Amino acid sequence: MSALVPARVGLDLDGVLIDLHTPALRLASEILEREIRAEDLREWDFSPLFPNAAMHDAFWHKIGSRNFHRELRPYPGAAEGLALLDEIGAEVWFVTSPLSQGPTWAHDRDGWVAEMFPSAHLKHTHGKPMRGLRRPIIHTQDKQAFSGDFLVDDKPTNVLEWQRAQRAWLRSRAVSIVREPTGVLWWKPWNKSAEFELDPDGTPVYPGSLAALGGLALASEWLHVETLIIDLHNRLIGALL
Repeated sequence: MSALVPARVGLDLDGVLIDLHTPALRLASEILEREIRAEDLREWDFSPLFPNAAMHDAFWHKIGSRNFHRELRPYPGAAEGLALLDEIGAEVWFVTSPLSQGPTWAHDRDGWVAEMFPSAHLKHTHGKPMRGLRRPIIHTQDKQAFSGDFLVDDKPTNVLEWQRAQRAWLRSRAVSIVREPTGVLWWKPWNKSAEFELDPDGTPVYPGSLAALGGLALASEWLHVETLIIDLHNRLIGALL
């Protein structure tokens, strides 16, 4: 796809591109002295797992430690998903929440992301191709600060609140909503407490390739995100004809 105007896509990191849950669940199991699985989470937050403040604080102190990022790995298919978005001309931003218990969290995250998810753009030094610019990262507790066409996140309230705020901002300025911002909930087991129509195996039902809840899109594969971007592209072209 040749983008008429590149779609700006905000991607959450933890739960979408970065597998924070595997080491975090392992740590939670150690602290609670019983096995904790992703299926045991009723929401995106780990905090309700812990019966007292000491366990809660021990967990988040370890997550926020300088060495924790060394335990993180990209989800299978994450790099390929980014490559797909690059291929169709999307402008990709990482939008991630900093951790208050981790004084070096943002610095550690920037270095990890630069290594694992380098920019698709290349620069040449002495005739040899080298990785160029870092992908842009926004560190914020309020993801409404990101302005774009899509926000892909695994926390339902993040995508719903972002979508409402973006659309309200555009309407308050009488901007044409041909390019209407869309929140995209990245489906994970810990979203099962949200009110979705589910298949017997517990996965969301997709009419065609996507499902919608109050205008909120659901995605579990990068092709779902690609479909949304291509649909936006087609609507923009249609508006100009």
